[in-house]
Amino acid sequence: MAVIGVVAQDWALVTQRMAGRRNEIPAPAPLLSVLDLRGVVVTADALHAQVETAKLLVELMGALCVLVVKRNQSALWEACRSIPGNGVSARHRKSEVGLGRLETRVVQAVTWTFSAFPYLG
Repeated sequence: MAVIGVVAQDWALVTQRMAGRRNEIPAPAPLLSVLDLRGVVVTADALHAQVETAKLLVELMGALCVLVVKRNQSALWEACRSIPGNGVSARHRKSEVGLGRLETRVVQAVTWTFSAFPYLG
């Protein structure tokens, strides 16, 4: 199931059940097209950290977006890791043991440009 979260003054959660093992990457476009997202912060999981999704949200819909980046997108992951540490304006790190493994989450806020992926930073 594709799940898109939208955070604003009022909130909406839009879901769409995907038949079988279909590609969920294009799912946000029709789900979000019925909403006015100008100035709204839209969050999506790592599956939707795609150039097309970022362009749709920012350029066509006027939204701000927060997308999770994971190691399976090596170029984007390495670009994020190469951001100079002195440019980080806010940083949060949390580690915990869950499901028998240590999980560490790091959140950083920066202003930076990566030409291969618009709006990164």
